[in-house]
Formats: sequence, structure tokens, C-alpha cells
Amino acid sequence: MTSIDASDLRSADYLPARRGLAFSVGGLLNVCVAVLIASSSVIFIEPAPYEFIFLLTFLIFLFSGAHVPVIIVPLLILAVLYAGGGLMSLMPFFRDEDAVQFTVVSAYLLVTAVFFAAFVSQNTERRLRLVLNWWVVAAVIGAVTGILGYLDIAGAGKLFSLYDRASGTTKDPNVLGALLVLPTGYVMYRFVKGGVDAPLWCCLLVVLAGAIFVTFSRGAWANMAGSSVLIMGLLFLTTPSNALKWRIIILGALACLVLAIALSAALSVPDVREAFLDRFTLTKSYDVGETGRFGNQLRSIPMLLDRPNGFGPLQFRTFFSEEPHNTFINAFASYGWLGGISFLALILSTWIIGWRLVLIATPWQPLSIVVWSVTFMTTLQCFQIDVDHWRHFFLLIGLTWGLFAASQRYRLTPPRSR
Repeated sequence: MTSIDASDLRSADYLPARRGLAFSVGGLLNVCVAVLIASSSVIFIEPAPYEFIFLLTFLIFLFSGAHVPVIIVPLLILAVLYAGGGLMSLMPFFRDEDAVQFTVVSAYLLVTAVFFAAFVSQNTERRLRLVLNWWVVAAVIGAVTGILGYLDIAGAGKLFSLYDRASGTTKDPNVLGALLVLPTGYVMYRFVKGGVDAPLWCCLLVVLAGAIFVTFSRGAWANMAGSSVLIMGLLFLTTPSNALKWRIIILGALACLVLAIALSAALSVPDVREAFLDRFTLTKSYDVGETGRFGNQLRSIPMLLDRPNGFGPLQFRTFFSEEPHNTFINAFASYGWLGGISFLALILSTWIIGWRLVLIATPWQPLSIVVWSVTFMTTLQCFQIDVDHWRHFFLLIGLTWGLFAASQRYRLTPPRSR
């Protein structure tokens, strides 16, 4: 682990590696990351391919001379404290295999966040595009299978849908919907940016947006809507290009019109209309009431204030017969005060660096805007659902921290040395 010094401010991080060994290991690392991201939507089996590929990727990363910039150290410390809180809360439940597995998975996902932060902090623009492009590949896999499952084409409904909602190659429609938001935002940006490949990005945008719709996930719908507004708004405010500003205005207005027409057409189908109206609500019957989702959350707070170690991993459901559906409450319930405070600090610090990140002028600023807009909206979902075991949630956190580290270094680098 190193700190920022004069060597950090040189342009070496932005140039190809000169040594043959460094180049071969770095190239192998990039290949592994590409395969890792491409497999991220295939999680209907446990352990998923993602887990095995990450282990290989992480070993190669360590062999290549792992570098963690000093700016990422707070992320590392908070990850250790969060995992430590989980271990302390696990002690009375070591014989509970589910609780042990839950805690181990949490620690593993925290490692992935630190890894991705360190990964994109070097050779930033190239590596960030690598992650985003292969995330689009993963999204297309999940989206196409999800649409096939929802339409039950060739019996795909049994494999790729759940409760008449698209789940694709994931195990849950909510996870699929949330997983598709970042690549959809990235594709939207590439389409608005224009170019000869704009028709391709437009087609991909239709597929991904359609898949998010048929997940019938309220969280994914809100995430996509909020992320889209943030992406376009921040791009409009930060771009020096008047042409891009006009494309944002024109294509934004056109997109709203097309969305309205497409939604009207979709709702003309009785089954789609019934499912949409059933999901298009802020609360459901199981949310309200003393024993509903929100009632259980409120009743748990006084109990957690009396328990420094919380209830223990996965023990919330033994008190209230269901999961908390709130990541902040789950952090205190499953990881105790230490884990809960660490998770809260992680989210708050990520908000601080994220909003600073999008205002730093770098070659990758538009991509930072895409990443942060989705990250911010996804962290807001912590109030609505348990996201602490979403692989892509920790990927987003890691990307945000890594981009901030790289952007701060770029900002401090003299122009002649860039």
C-alpha cells in the first residue's frame, strides 16, 4: 500500500507498460476482468461463475503488484470494520451454516469493492471503458433471457422468469432490474453522444429499457428514472459542447414522447396493464401496518439500540418472520453497531466523494457522471431493499472510489505531465 507522492503524479499510469512481464500480466488481468464483468449477470446458481473468476482475477491482481492509492484507504478501513462487525455478531451463530455463509459472502463482496477501486484508479479511462463495455455484454445476456422468459418463448418462462416477471439469468427480478440500470445509462450516454454507431446504441437502449420494464421492479424503475435525469442533467451542466447540449434537449424530449407511446402500447395488453398497475405503487399491502415491512423496521430500532451486536447474521427474520428490506437496518441487525455505523459511514463518504467526482474535469468525466448517477440512486435503494449482497452494488462503490482517486491525481498533475 502506498501513498500519493511525486511518482503518483507522473504520467506513467496513463501510458502502456514498458516491460514485457508487466504487459503480459496486465493484459491477462484485463482479460480476466472482462470475463468477470461479462459473467456478472449469470447468478441463478450459487456459487456463481463470478465468484470463481474473481478469485483468479484477484490473484493475478496481487501478482501484478497491487497498488492501492491512499485516497482509497478509507474505503479499505471501512470495509475491514464492516466485516469485523459481522464477525463479532456471528460468534454466537457459528453452527448456523447460513449465517456463516452470509458473513463470508459479505466479506468477499467488500474485497471486490476495494479491488475495483484499485483497478480503475490506474490506466483509468481504458479500464473504465473495459468495465462498462463488458457490463453491457452482461446486461444484454440478462435482458434477452429476461424478455424471452417473460414472453415464455420456447418454454423459457420456467428458466428466466419468476412470478410472471422477467428474472433472466439472475434469481430475482429486482436484482435483474437493478443490474441493468448502469449499462442502460451508459448506452444512453453513448447514443446521445452521437456518432456512426449511434443506431447500434439506440437498439441496445430499447432492449435494455424493455427488459427493465418487464422486471416490474419498482426499485429498478425509480433507479432508472432518477439515474437518467441525473446523467442528462449533469452532462448538460458540465459539457462545454453546445452540440451535445442540443442533442440532450432534443433527444430527451423525443425519448419522453417515444416512452409515452411505447408505454401506452404496452398497457393496451391486459396482462401487462394488470401487472403494471399492481406494481406501480409506492406501497403494497405487505408494506403497511404494524406487522408490515415498515412496521417491522420501526419496531426493530428500539431492540437494536439495546443490542451492540445486533440480532446476528440473518437473525432479523427470527424476530419478525421476514427480512428487513432496508440495508441500513440490516447492517445494524446483522453486523451490530460496529458494522452498522461502518456501513452508514461508507455510504455517507461515498456520497461526498461522488458529488465531488462529477465536478472534476477529466477525460473520463462523462463516464464518471454515468457511474456516479447510478451509484447514487442505488445507494438510495438501501432504504427500500436489501442490497448488501448485490455484486454490482459493490462494483459501483468500488468504481466511484477508484474514479475519485484517479480524478484527484489527474487534477493535481501538471498539464505538461499528463
